Amino acid sequence: MTTNTQDISRFVFSERKLQVYAILDGASIENLLMSLYEHKPENVCLYRGEPRPDMAHVAPYLVHMKPESKFSEWVFSNGWGKHWGIFVRSNYEMRLLRRHFRKLLIVHDSEGKPLLFRFYDPRVLKVFLPTCNQEELDQMFGPVESFMLEDEESNSLIRFRRVNGALKTEKRDFTTVEEEEVAREGARREKMRQELMPTKSQMDQPIKEEDMNKSLVNFWTTLSGFDKEEQGE
Repeated sequence: MTTNTQDISRFVFSERKLQVYAILDGASIENLLMSLYEHKPENVCLYRGEPRPDMAHVAPYLVHMKPESKFSEWVFSNGWGKHWGIFVRSNYEMRLLRRHFRKLLIVHDSEGKPLLFRFYDPRVLKVFLPTCNQEELDQMFGPVESFMLEDEESNSLIRFRRVNGALKTEKRDFTTVEEEEVAREGARREKMRQELMPTKSQMDQPIKEEDMNKSLVNFWTTLSGFDKEEQGE
């Protein structure tokens, strides 16, 4: 995996208690069937019955994604930013999810004409979900804990989930492990700085010699502990 692919994978699989699935669009992925055959992830076509060969190549497929698998690496490294599909987190098995997503494939226009709803295109889902009322959100989410998809710039991840029945949209820019460690270290140093800084009430009061001596002892004790942490002790 490239570094960027590792970062994408780390974000997508960050919730270890939930399973991750992808709905991949055969119409957008030229060699999807070949890759499914080669890597053999658990997958199922969302079209009902046995699709004709020409339809099988453009159909959407529900795929069980696994962290650090060859198939996940292939999807993240080749398809991120190219609207290959969407990702979902759920506690439910594939059979129930397939049944749920198949119900979403067909919608009807004002005249009752059936239309294919390509909700698995991230460009479609990103625009559609914020327009849904609570009943429509219930229909879309069902057994899904959250939907995840690429942002337009492809350097961040958008997550949609429900909180108290309402849609919540979250965006996470991809960061490396090193960048996150630097941010945590900065936060730790800022917390220590705040702890060492006297409050306003303390600054307004005259400092007694006894308090000054205690303050110096506490300061050097704290600083000594800080140095040990820096040295890995």
